[in-house]
Amino acid sequence: MPNWVSNHVQCANTDALSRLRDFSLIIPEHPAIALLSGLAAQHAVQRFQQGKNWQTVAADADFVHCLTQEQEAIPAKHRLTPARAARRYQLYFKIHGCVDWYNWRCEHWGSKWNVCHYRHHGSEVWFETALMHPWPVLEALSRQFPAEVFSVSYANEDLGSDTGTYEMQNGKLLTGGELDDGSREAFELAFFHWGGEEDYVLCDGNYHHRDDDEAGREDTSKSAPSA
Repeated sequence: MPNWVSNHVQCANTDALSRLRDFSLIIPEHPAIALLSGLAAQHAVQRFQQGKNWQTVAADADFVHCLTQEQEAIPAKHRLTPARAARRYQLYFKIHGCVDWYNWRCEHWGSKWNVCHYRHHGSEVWFETALMHPWPVLEALSRQFPAEVFSVSYANEDLGSDTGTYEMQNGKLLTGGELDDGSREAFELAFFHWGGEEDYVLCDGNYHHRDDDEAGREDTSKSAPSA
């Protein structure tokens, strides 16, 4: 399973916030892009980037092998032949710059899945995304509502890493940005999003996990010379 990122967005315009319940309302996902995602797709992209055409890809033994494996669970009548899959991949690559939903979403949404656990409370919303904070979605939403200021914060469930807080208007960053991994500010923002502060201790301006801190003290006591 991926790491999850908690996202918190505040804005006076509740209609704007309600669009975050589905990223397709902000950046529509083309229905045709929902093709197989896997090694066959990656293999096709590599060949297209080398200037190869779909005929070359369809005849490639590695591509055929990967495509066959990835379609084993699909009823035979719905499976794609190597030629048909390669043609579709080439078309999507020319139109979208990618060939499957995974790469399209990561590029256009900043997350491999749509929004999860969306909660709307007045002038703020909370939701979670897989792997990353959806920068492209927030940027696009702020351009759709150029008069509004969006106050945003986010934090990875891996406490202290991949955190940030910023304000944005009309697609432009007004203040803030990413926080340094492991910094006091990063941990405190993660606690705001995920809790867990009871498992950490603040020492010399930095947060340490209590288990690590206790282990360090134990090692120090063992290495200290006896009186």
